Amino acid sequence: MSAAAAPIRAAPVILVVEDDHDSRVMLRSVLEDAGYVVQSAANGRVALELLASSETKPQLVIVDLNMPVMDGWQLMSHLRQHAELALIPVGIQSADEDSTLPDGVSFVLHKPIDVAALLAIVKHHCG
Repeated sequence: MSAAAAPIRAAPVILVVEDDHDSRVMLRSVLEDAGYVVQSAANGRVALELLASSETKPQLVIVDLNMPVMDGWQLMSHLRQHAELALIPVGIQSADEDSTLPDGVSFVLHKPIDVAALLAIVKHHCG
């Protein structure tokens, strides 16, 4: 008797919204190396366009707060206005050491990003 094959589970999708190219590339690299699928955007407006055009919605969004065109606060406000996006956990990247978690934010990653902390948080939210 052969054991039933385990169903193949698609890798969780994570959206990284970060205007700094080097930071965006680092986050993508670390997350992809850990087995996640990463979508990325350089600002909130590009992120919204990506979300509107993508059939696969992310299981997690990691957003920088200070970006040109549309900042992280504006992006999070837009996400909360759409039922299918409002339930996606959103974490922020911040250089501010304030430990207060803003409303609607699931976690804060302090810059510079601690890779072990990043992976632990992502695993908690995405498995």
